[in-house]
Amino acid sequence: MMSDITIEAFREFDSKFRKTYDDLGIKHLLEYDFQGENSGQYICRIENKTNIHPLPYSIFKIHDEFDFITKDIKYITGLLYLLRPYINNTYEDRGYYHQTNEDHRYLMFANFGLQSIYNFWDRLGDLLFLFFETGLNHDHVYFGRVMNNMPSQWKQTQSYLDLKSLYDQEVKSFLDIRHEAVHHFQLECKFYWGNVEFQNDLNKLKELNEEKASYPEKMKSSLDNCVKAFKLTIDLICELPDK
Repeated sequence: MMSDITIEAFREFDSKFRKTYDDLGIKHLLEYDFQGENSGQYICRIENKTNIHPLPYSIFKIHDEFDFITKDIKYITGLLYLLRPYINNTYEDRGYYHQTNEDHRYLMFANFGLQSIYNFWDRLGDLLFLFFETGLNHDHVYFGRVMNNMPSQWKQTQSYLDLKSLYDQEVKSFLDIRHEAVHHFQLECKFYWGNVEFQNDLNKLKELNEEKASYPEKMKSSLDNCVKAFKLTIDLICELPDK
C-alpha cells in the first residue's frame, strides 16, 4: 500500500506540475470556449439531428470520452516539456548514448501521446459514422475512411472542407509516426538505433535529435488540432436535417 509520504510527494509534484499547463496554455477539451458554450454544451447541438445508426451511448458519455482523451494528451504534453531539458542529445555528444532515465520516460510518454491522439481521431470517425451514410461496416470505421466515403453533397460544406484540410495537412503525417511506432519500432528503439546507424553522419544525427526534441510542440499542436476537429465535426453533423 502506498505510504502517506509517497502520496504527499506525488501531490506536491502534481501541484507544481499543473503550473506548466498555465505557463504554456495547455488545455483539455472542456476548458475551451465554443461560441460561448463549453464542449459539453456544444455537442448537445447534434441531439436532434438525423442519425443513420442508433447512438450506442448517450451524447454525454461520448463527450466525456473525447474530454478524457484530451486530458491524457494534456498531461503527456506537460510531461514532455518538463523532461525535455534532461534528455540525451547524441548529436552534441558525438554519438555517445548512455540513456538517462528522463530520456527513457520522455520517449515512453511520447509513445503514449501518439496513441492518445490516434484514439481521439478514431472516436471522431466513430461519431461521424453514426450520422452519415458511408457504406462501411462498423469494424472498418476509421476517420480517413469515413471522410472519403461521405456522401458527395456533404463534401461541399465548409465544415467538411475545413475538417479534411486540417486532417490532411496537419494531422495525417503525425499519425503516420504513430503507425510506425505501433507497427514497426517504438520511439525509444527508433532513436537508439538511429544513433547506431548514423553515428558517423553528424548531419543525420542532428536531424534525428531535432526530431526527438520536437515532440512537446508537436503534441501541443496536436492537442489544439483535436479541439479544432471536435468543433468542425459537430458543425458538420449540424448540417444534417432535424429528426
